[in-house]
Amino acid sequence: MGKMEKSVLAEENFSDFEEENAVKEGENSRQFDEETTFSFQKKLHQCQNENVDNKQNCNIKNLQVIGVDILSMIQNLEIGFASAFAGSGISDAPVRNTGMSKLVLELYERIQLCISELKQLCNYYSFVDPEGTCGYNDVGVLESSDLIRQSQQSSSPYQEDSDLGKELSAKIFEIVKLKSDNLLKEIELEALRHRQKELETQVSSVEKEKSQLEENMEIMRREVAVTAKFLDDLRSEMMDLDGNMDSQISANRILVKKSSELGNGKQEAEVHVSELEEENLLLSDRLSHLEEQLRYLTDERESLYMEVQTPESEAMKFKDEKIRSEDEMEAHKVDRKQKIEEMQKQWSEVQEEC
Repeated sequence: MGKMEKSVLAEENFSDFEEENAVKEGENSRQFDEETTFSFQKKLHQCQNENVDNKQNCNIKNLQVIGVDILSMIQNLEIGFASAFAGSGISDAPVRNTGMSKLVLELYERIQLCISELKQLCNYYSFVDPEGTCGYNDVGVLESSDLIRQSQQSSSPYQEDSDLGKELSAKIFEIVKLKSDNLLKEIELEALRHRQKELETQVSSVEKEKSQLEENMEIMRREVAVTAKFLDDLRSEMMDLDGNMDSQISANRILVKKSSELGNGKQEAEVHVSELEEENLLLSDRLSHLEEQLRYLTDERESLYMEVQTPESEAMKFKDEKIRSEDEMEAHKVDRKQKIEEMQKQWSEVQEEC
C-alpha cells in the first residue's frame, strides 16, 4: 500500500509538474506569439511607410534571394520534421499526457490565428497582384496547417515524450514564423515592384514633360529670335526716322533763316523803293523846273527874235543852247525811266521771293 501510494503521489506530482510545464510553455508560447505578432505588425508598418529610393532594384533582388533561401530552409525543416516525426514511434505509444495534447491544441489554435492574420494581410495586399497570388500565398501555409493538424491529431491521443512534443511545437512555430516572414518578404517584394512600376510611370511622365518643355523652349527660342529681328528692324527704322527728323529740322532752320533774310531783304527793298520814290519826286520836280525853264527860254527867244533881230551868230548860239537843253532833258527822262524800271524789277523779285 505504501508503494502504491508513493507511486500515485509520484504520478500526481509528475502530472502536476507536467501541467505546470505545460502552463509555462503555454505562457512562453503566448509571449512568443505576442512578440511575433508585434514584430509582424512592426514589419508591416515599416513596409507600409517605407520610402523607396533609387536602390529599389537592388533591394528587390536581395528580397528575392532571401525568399528563395527562406523557402529552402522551410523545405529542409519540413523534411527533417517529417523524418523525426515518422521515426519517433509516437504513433505506437499509449495516451499518457493530456496536458501536452491541450498544449498542442492551444498551439494549433494560435497558429491558426496567425495563419488567418497572414491571409488577411495577403488579401490586404491583393492590389499588388491582380490574380491574388502574393508569393507563396496559401499553399505553404496550408501545408504547415496540415502538418500541424496531423501532429496535433497524432500527438493528442498518443503523446508519450514531452521533449519530442516541445521539439515538435518549437519546429512548428519556427516553420510558421519562417513562412510568415517569407510571406511578408514576398509582400514587400511585390510592393517594391508596384512602387517600381509607379516610379517608371512617373519617369515616363517626367520624360514626356521634359520633351514637351524642350519643344516649348525651342518654340520660345524661335519666337525670341523673331522678336529680336523685329526689334533690330524697328531700331533701324527709328534711326532712319531720327535722321529724317534731323534733316527736316535742319531744312526748317534753313527755311527760317531764309525767311528772316527775305524779311530783311523786303524791308531793305521797301526802304530802297521809298528812296527811289523820293528820288523820283525830286526828279519830277527838277523836270518840271527844267520844263518851266525851257518854256521860259522859248518864250524869251521868241520875244527876242521878234523884238530884236539878232545877228546870225547869236541865233546859232541860241539854237545850240536850245538843243543842249533838250538833250539834257532827254537824258534826265531816260535816267528817270531806267531808275523806275530797275525799281519795279527789284520790287517784283522781292514779291516772288516772299
